[in-house]
Amino acid sequence: MFKKRRLSFLVAMLLILSFIPTAFASANNYNFTSISRENEEAIITYVCDQVIESYAEYYTIPSISGQIVSLITESDGIHATVDVGFKKILLAKSASELPYIKGLESELANITDDNSNLLAKEQIDARKKDLDDNYIGKEQEENATFKVIIPIAKDGFSIEESTNVEICFQSETGEMNMSDFAPASESELFNKGVEEIDSILKSTDIERYVEIAAKTNPSSAKDYDRIKARGYVRDYSCGKCTTSPHACRNKNYPFYNGNDCANFVSQAIHAGGIATESNWKSGTNTWVNTGYSSSIYGLKDYMVDQGFFFASSNKNKAMAGSIIYWTSYSHVGLVDQNDTVTMTFCAHTNDRKSSSFKNISDVSFYIPVWDSYGGVWTPQN
Repeated sequence: MFKKRRLSFLVAMLLILSFIPTAFASANNYNFTSISRENEEAIITYVCDQVIESYAEYYTIPSISGQIVSLITESDGIHATVDVGFKKILLAKSASELPYIKGLESELANITDDNSNLLAKEQIDARKKDLDDNYIGKEQEENATFKVIIPIAKDGFSIEESTNVEICFQSETGEMNMSDFAPASESELFNKGVEEIDSILKSTDIERYVEIAAKTNPSSAKDYDRIKARGYVRDYSCGKCTTSPHACRNKNYPFYNGNDCANFVSQAIHAGGIATESNWKSGTNTWVNTGYSSSIYGLKDYMVDQGFFFASSNKNKAMAGSIIYWTSYSHVGLVDQNDTVTMTFCAHTNDRKSSSFKNISDVSFYIPVWDSYGGVWTPQN
């Protein structure tokens, strides 16, 4: 899952000069108790450069920094784990310049039926409003973790300029190639927009306004303000907080050590305007459980059955305020940014704030039925 990159001459020279072993146990097991500050900076610079390169097609990055959080030696070299935080600004000057929106508008021009054209245009205009108001020209925070393997020669532990360094992005479910960390190509995003028109047209008014037979929550779908929910998860996530309970938590709620994810997302949804009731309030199964276990009726089940969210595999639909649900283990988070190019999320246990989201195969999204910012019903299919 690693991508090999050649070190720049400057970085390589710093590594050659500053890797000094303080002890070694055997020919195949080198142990470093410390490295120079220059060498730390060389590793961090290398990783930051890879992030900038990966995002260069769509973003300018006005600020970026990193820190080494783990450094161990193995038989194949030094393994460094690096946390990187950065601010990014879309290069596009308007939503219409984004390839996904271009795809939507290109296909819109081919719709001849007036009613269908109106429905599709309503959805496109709502998405463009969100993008123009909340993303275009705005700094977006993003945080990510990377693993780097730096081969070390036995004779002197030097690294030559030609040495290949391996780097990967660490997602919630494992290591991913840097090619997967980079956004999709312009043509891929354009085609996603084209495909989305078909999805919009297949969503009928009946599907969007369906009555909920077993509804117990007094709130309506229109009561959920997804932007307020987004603000909540940003306010109460620190980003890699290692204390338990998290220092950044809302102390008005209990904290569940090692298992606070659903509790945190429930708090955000309530802060977004959905009322509590006897079946969904702090401490109930529907509040503190994700719904991963088939034997426990959890958060995702309740939100669908009450008509607030719908399940989808479509990442492009997952606007800020949507739930991310991991299907390979019990975990949820809340999307806080989706500009059609990249997505970030916030979560608890593990603590994440505006964290890079790249998974595409082991998640489902639970998306608000009503888009409170765009003022439209979200197409469901």
